[in-house]
Amino acid sequence: MTNVVELSSNETNPTSHQLRCARAIIGMNQEQISIQAGISAKTLISVEARKCTRSSLFAVITAYRRMGVTFEASSDYSIQSVTRHFSEPQVEPVIPSD
Repeated sequence: MTNVVELSSNETNPTSHQLRCARAIIGMNQEQISIQAGISAKTLISVEARKCTRSSLFAVITAYRRMGVTFEASSDYSIQSVTRHFSEPQVEPVIPSD
């Protein structure tokens, strides 16, 4: 059995909150993200709880990066962000004139 570890957070190692926020930003459920990451939905739950193997965590981070998601935080993690970057410019909505 693979050793289960609780991983510490750093810039390339997002927090539980950041992982769940990324999933919400993408608009996918756990099953869909787990498929993208090549892991089971149960493993994704462990990743989001930060009780997982390093390989599972990195599979999820890699899947999010492929979807344009980046994780950032201040050195003390008092400020955290999750951003989605689009490869194509997003069309601004047309605002009707009066």
